[in-house]
Amino acid sequence: MNFNRSLIFVLPLICLGLWLQPQAGPVVYPYLQNLSEDSVELYWTSTHKTPVEVSWGKKRSVSQARPAPELAYHPVEQQDFPELKDAPTKYLHRATLSGLKPGQKVSYTVHFPAAPYQNSFRTLPSRQGS
Repeated sequence: MNFNRSLIFVLPLICLGLWLQPQAGPVVYPYLQNLSEDSVELYWTSTHKTPVEVSWGKKRSVSQARPAPELAYHPVEQQDFPELKDAPTKYLHRATLSGLKPGQKVSYTVHFPAAPYQNSFRTLPSRQGS
């Protein structure tokens, strides 16, 4: 009988611990920046600084990651939610997709360890209107 009571108290703590563990996927999914006729920068946020491969067509790139202290929890948030004090560091990843053509539809894949992320976009049209 004591075992069952202990299980009632321990099981929620285990679940909470698993929920707070860093995940292999992104915290913020990939988004586009600096879109042009022939390139784009892809950004995302993760709790891992390990470079991630991005592929499009027959080309590949590897992300560069930097710590993102601006995304850390504010001290007031940490005071109200003590479990946030030990939150993992967040890293901002950037990968450049280049060698594209004006007005081209580009499908890309970000090869996250947990599961790949796929999406597409269209580059800017030519400035000459062609």
